[in-house]
Amino acid sequence: MRQAVRETGLDDNVTFTNVQITKACGATTATVQAAAVYAEPGVIMYTLDNSITNTTGLFQNVPAGQHSIVASAALGACTNDTSFTIAATGNLISNIAVTNPANCGINSGSIIITASSANPPLAYTLVNTGVNQSTGNFTQPCRRLL
Repeated sequence: MRQAVRETGLDDNVTFTNVQITKACGATTATVQAAAVYAEPGVIMYTLDNSITNTTGLFQNVPAGQHSIVASAALGACTNDTSFTIAATGNLISNIAVTNPANCGINSGSIIITASSANPPLAYTLVNTGVNQSTGNFTQPCRRLL
């Protein structure tokens, strides 16, 4: 008769416990903080993109793109890796067309905002008007849009 075995504690592998990416709005680089654990005492070395190595797991000014971190313990005998992506900063709005924004005597005013995102849907809001919608086409008869 076989007896069930229950594993407790850590095994001989390096295990990532956290990879935190901090990027300010509009920033072109990010700060990455990695943390890992290993069953035996000793220093864990962190290597970003096979080039920058430290013992803190803190990497600053990491540019947008795909990256990898390797955590090594026991003088490199035990390793684990993980990958992550830092999104590029970009302006979602590619064009704004305004026609007759305050000329109620002739035509209605309009604002057409052209924007795109890798993660749709987008929401469009005209500041100070309370108008929020799912398209970038704003038309108001005899009302100042700007």
